[in-house]
Amino acid sequence: HTRNFAPLYDIDEEAATGTSNGALTYYFYLNNIIEGKANCKIIQGDIPSAKVYEDEYCFAFRDINPQAPTHILLVPKMHVANIGEACTLPAEVQTALFAAIEKIAAAEKLENGFRVVSNCGKDACQSVNHLHLHILGGKQMSESMS
Repeated sequence: HTRNFAPLYDIDEEAATGTSNGALTYYFYLNNIIEGKANCKIIQGDIPSAKVYEDEYCFAFRDINPQAPTHILLVPKMHVANIGEACTLPAEVQTALFAAIEKIAAAEKLENGFRVVSNCGKDACQSVNHLHLHILGGKQMSESMS
């Protein structure tokens, strides 16, 4: 049984994939969890993405609607809804997420700094029901967080 949820972004298929065969209507389906399993279609490779990092516990790819010159989404391969549930992840997954942030920042040459953001719940405008960390950098960020 596949659960389908509303997509986060409506995009041009050819711009996202370099092809236009009608198979991909939406690019970002973290909410499309297959049969309740932790891996989403992006992690499984069923939906193309610009992967920047992957290990046993997490997967990172470029956001298709970047809010900074570098905007990468980091997701655990195990499903939790949001950062408020992250403590339920095994310790090795939690550690892997933070180690991945460091590795991604280094690979992206964000030595002047970067920001990590995770929206949690409706009031924070969380639109995807799978924990994802936004890694933003490549420019001077605003001091305002809201």
